[in-house]
Amino acid sequence: MLTLFSPLFFALGAFSTDIILPGNIYVTPTGREKESLPLLVRRFLLPSIIEEISLFDFDLRGTVRLFRNTKYLAFDQEGFLVLTDEPHVGFLVTSKDGMRFTRTLSYKGTFTFYMCNELIGIYPGICTDEDSVVLIYEDLIRPRDFRPFSLWKSKALHALSLPEA
Repeated sequence: MLTLFSPLFFALGAFSTDIILPGNIYVTPTGREKESLPLLVRRFLLPSIIEEISLFDFDLRGTVRLFRNTKYLAFDQEGFLVLTDEPHVGFLVTSKDGMRFTRTLSYKGTFTFYMCNELIGIYPGICTDEDSVVLIYEDLIRPRDFRPFSLWKSKALHALSLPEA
């Protein structure tokens, strides 16, 4: 009977770990956590094109991909956040205390970034008029209080159970 329900137990176990779902990335000025600004990113090959984007997928290799797309976040040689065609490793999302679905996005250990003319840079002094900012990753889907064992009380699960021998 256990082998029959192994996929179910595996699926329920997946919910108990720290799953990172597709999410929005937005910019918060340092010290002003209640304020959020849109993430503006320029294209790597067309730096004159600046886009406001927010929905991304983070994967455990440390890449951040535009949701349902083949573009990835990266920092160019000048130190600005750009969209590229190649995966760029080095990003990490870190849970914030007491906030289950909101995380801080870092890049190679750097949590503080610099906003310059609405673009995000990684180096301090990247421009003359900069503000330090934090990048926030917020899960798009926020399951309510999920309790795996409450499924045992469900009629659907009881209907699937086999009679004991």
